[in-house]
Amino acid sequence: MRRWAGSISIIARTVVIVGVVEIFTHSAVVLMGVTDRATNLLLDVLLLSVLSAPLLYLFVIKEFGRRVAMAEALEKRAELTGQLLSLMDNVPGVVYRGAPDWSIGFIGAEVKNLTGYAPGEFTGGGVDWRSIIHPDDLELVKTAFSDAVRRKEKTLRVEYRVKHVDGGYRWLEDRRQMIYGAGGYLLSIEGLLLDMTERKSMEETVQNQFHFLQVLLDAIPTPIYYKNTQGRYLGCNKAYEEYVGLSKDHLVGKTVYDIAPKDLADIYRKSDDDLFRQRGIQAFEASAVPADGKRHAVIFNKATFLNPDGSLGGLVGSVLDITDRKRAEEARALLEMAVGQSNEMIMITDVDGTIQYVNPAFERLTGYAREESVGRNPRFLQSERHDKAFYREMWDKLARGKTWSGRMINRKKNGELFEEEASISPVRDTDGKVISFLGVKRDITQLVSLEKQVRTAQRMEAVGTLAGGIAHDFNNALTGIVGFGDLLHERFAADTSC
Repeated sequence: MRRWAGSISIIARTVVIVGVVEIFTHSAVVLMGVTDRATNLLLDVLLLSVLSAPLLYLFVIKEFGRRVAMAEALEKRAELTGQLLSLMDNVPGVVYRGAPDWSIGFIGAEVKNLTGYAPGEFTGGGVDWRSIIHPDDLELVKTAFSDAVRRKEKTLRVEYRVKHVDGGYRWLEDRRQMIYGAGGYLLSIEGLLLDMTERKSMEETVQNQFHFLQVLLDAIPTPIYYKNTQGRYLGCNKAYEEYVGLSKDHLVGKTVYDIAPKDLADIYRKSDDDLFRQRGIQAFEASAVPADGKRHAVIFNKATFLNPDGSLGGLVGSVLDITDRKRAEEARALLEMAVGQSNEMIMITDVDGTIQYVNPAFERLTGYAREESVGRNPRFLQSERHDKAFYREMWDKLARGKTWSGRMINRKKNGELFEEEASISPVRDTDGKVISFLGVKRDITQLVSLEKQVRTAQRMEAVGTLAGGIAHDFNNALTGIVGFGDLLHERFAADTSC
C-alpha cells in the first residue's frame, strides 16, 4: 500500500507540474503574437519540454529516486532485522529486552525450549516472568536486581531456576545489561538467558562424587593428604586432621613450613620436589611431630596425580606411624638378646606341642640346632626313663591352663642323658585364649650328681657317727671292766704275799 500511495503521489505531482507548465507556455505563445496554429503548437511543445524537464527532475524524478532509495533502505533494514532475529534465535541462549517493572518487550524464540512458553506469551503479558521463578530463588533474584539498580551497576549476573510447563525446573544464568537514562533512572534491561541445567547437573554429579570420595577417605584410618605442585595442601581426611591436630579448613592453602619444624619441613619439601621431578611413587622413613608434640617415627607413601589435560596436578600421600612398631621391635630385639644370652633353655611350642622357637642355650645343651628342632614335637628328646603316665599328667595340667613344674630326664643328640628342671606355662592372647606354651628349663645333671654325692657323704657320716657312738659306749664298758680287773689283780697279788 505504501508503494502504491507513493506512485500515485508522484503521478499527481507530474500532472500538476505539466498542467502549470502548459498554462505558462500557452500564455507565452499568445504574448508572442503567434497566430499560425502549427507554429503555435510547435512553440507550445518546445516551451513545455524546455520548462517542464527541470521541474519534473526537481519534483518528480528526484522524489522518485528518494522514494526508491528509501524503499531499498527499508528492505535492507527488514533484511538486517530478519538476520538479527535469526542470529538471536540461534545464539546459545535467549536474548530479551525488559522493563524495570519486569515486563518483557522482546524475547527470543529459544525461550520456548527453555520454559515451554512461546515468546508471545511473555511479550503479550500472558505469563509473568516472576511467576515461573522457583519460589526458593525468587527473593534472591529480586534482591540482587534491586541492589544492582540501587548501586547503578551496569551489569548483573544471577543464577536461578525457572519452572518449565512440563513441571520440571531448569537452571539458567541471567546476564543483564542495565540501561540508565540521563537522570540515572533505569530505562530498560537487555539480557541473555543461558541454560545451565546440564552444567548444574554435571556440577552436582561432580559434587556428589567428591563428597563420596571424601567420605571414603574419612573412613580410612590411615592419615591421607593431597597437595598441589607448589606444595600447598588441597585437602586431607579425618585421620590426618586428628594426627596433626589441625582442621582441614586450617590446612588448605598451607605448606609444610606452616605446620612442621623447619628441619623436618626441609626434608618433606625436598622429597616432594624429588617426586615431582621423577613422578610415580615414593616411600621413605622420617620423623614427624603430630598433635601430641612428640617426635614420631613414620613412613611416608606418596604418588603424583595428573590433571585432565595430562599436566602434573600434585601428589597424594599417606602417613604410617611406626613409633609403636619401632618400640616393639626394639623391645623384641632386647628380649631376643636377653633370651639368646640366657643360660636357661627356653622352648616355645604351639597348643599342639609343635616347637616354634628354641634359644641358643637349648642348642648348646641338646646338640640340636634350631633348624633341626623347630617344627618337631619335643618327644624326640625323650629318654624313655619316664612312662606314659608321667607325660599324660603333664599335658593334662597344661590343657587346664595350669603351669607344670618338675624334673625329667632327656637325651642329647649324641645319646648322652641329662636331667633338667622345667617350668612349662601356658601363653594367652588378649582374649585369654591359650595360644602357645613356654618352657624354661635348667640343666641340673651336675646338681643331681652333687646331690647324690652329698647324700652318700651324709650316709657315711651317719655311719661314722653311729660307729663312733658304739665305740664310745663300748669304751665306757671296757673302762669299767678294765678297772675292776685291775682291782682284782691287785687283790689277788696281795693274797699271794700272805
